[in-house]
Amino acid sequence: MTMQRNTLSRNMADELCREIRQQRLKPGTQLGTEADLAKRFGVSRTVVREAIGNLRGLGVVTSRQGYGLSVADGDVMDTVSKAFVPLVAGTQRWPDLCHLRYVLEVGSVPLAVARATVEQVERLRELADEMLKLVRKRKGDSLELRRQIAEREIAFHQVVFDAAGGRLTSQFHQVLVGYFDAVYGHGPHSAPPNIKDMQDHAKLADAFAARDVAAAVEIMADHIQPMLETSP
Repeated sequence: MTMQRNTLSRNMADELCREIRQQRLKPGTQLGTEADLAKRFGVSRTVVREAIGNLRGLGVVTSRQGYGLSVADGDVMDTVSKAFVPLVAGTQRWPDLCHLRYVLEVGSVPLAVARATVEQVERLRELADEMLKLVRKRKGDSLELRRQIAEREIAFHQVVFDAAGGRLTSQFHQVLVGYFDAVYGHGPHSAPPNIKDMQDHAKLADAFAARDVAAAVEIMADHIQPMLETSP
């Protein structure tokens, strides 16, 4: 029953995203109340709440008690996010999402190495050191440990994108990683974090400091490669 409900809520979320995109609905456009949507899609209110919760978390819609659901305000990247969500919804698209992230992460490295400031390189070192310390002092595995490391992992890769330049690309990376973590629950550390992964970050920081593009690309590719092997 839970699996069926998740499928129904995902399908409903996909359909609302398509509607927003195809009809080019403006921010503030009303999409209906919870009761309206339940009747329209032929699903329970529980399913409607789950679908709305996912879309609200992604910034696609907003809801207020007494007013129902409406299209959220947003800039260019919010529009991209609205278009992107239905394209990768559902675990069957997991390989596509992993491939997209791999290409973006590895492809950003040459520009990032060439353009990184001293401050950005130092920030990479700082985050790498923090992750190593966290994984070395752990006692068993815990959700809190994963959360702390995942926050720094995301920040580390965001510094790389910021260094590469291009505000739109950097913002798209934020959307992609947020989607990874929020929708699938497969953040950068869905498996217990390990020393090797943390050491990769330290090696990357060293390669950036040395302006060694070839080494940085090789390290990043090796670090992200396991992502391509997690497809269900």
